[in-house]
Amino acid sequence: MADCRQSTLVDIVQIQNCNLHNLPENYSMRFYLFHYLVNPETTRCAVLPGTNKICGYVMSKIEEQVQNKKEDPHGNVTSVSVLRTHRKMGLATTLMKSVLRSLAEIYDSPYCTLHVRKSNEAAKHLYHCTLGYEVDEVVRSYFADGEDAYYMKVPTKREQFKHVCPEIEQLREVFRQKKAAEKELEKEKQGDGKGGLLSAAKRRKKK
Repeated sequence: MADCRQSTLVDIVQIQNCNLHNLPENYSMRFYLFHYLVNPETTRCAVLPGTNKICGYVMSKIEEQVQNKKEDPHGNVTSVSVLRTHRKMGLATTLMKSVLRSLAEIYDSPYCTLHVRKSNEAAKHLYHCTLGYEVDEVVRSYFADGEDAYYMKVPTKREQFKHVCPEIEQLREVFRQKKAAEKELEKEKQGDGKGGLLSAAKRRKKK
């Protein structure tokens, strides 16, 4: 049985190789690197014991803005893949549950979304029957070959998980501090803009 763990930067090459061998939706190395650097805690891989060979992975991220949708920031699974030689072992389920937990505990994600091909019965069974995803809508011609996709959601409430380890709590605090700093910076920018307008108005009055 493979061990599931958080991915590292060194794993990216093997993750891309796993993707190329299993899925028609492929990505550039630049995409993988950006994805990892933005949300490193939400990429998981399955590694064979005693080796460093990756036989499966899940990539996810925090979706800050969704085009044409009024949705709050939430988790989104970008890609899931397990080598054919290691399927039917529960690896995809373990990887997905690990990612959903990270999204809930670290990022306070209210729910997680994904797109799945309408014809992919095995994936739909995993998402719906095992993980509790529900179809939110059908997206026409979502994939490059024109196939429709199911847009699916599942709640990721932190209360679902009984135990939070100290490492997770530390990561959560780092994320909170990062978001707080971003909000303060945004306020300062807005304040500078207003201050500039007020100063200009005062100068016009003096003239």
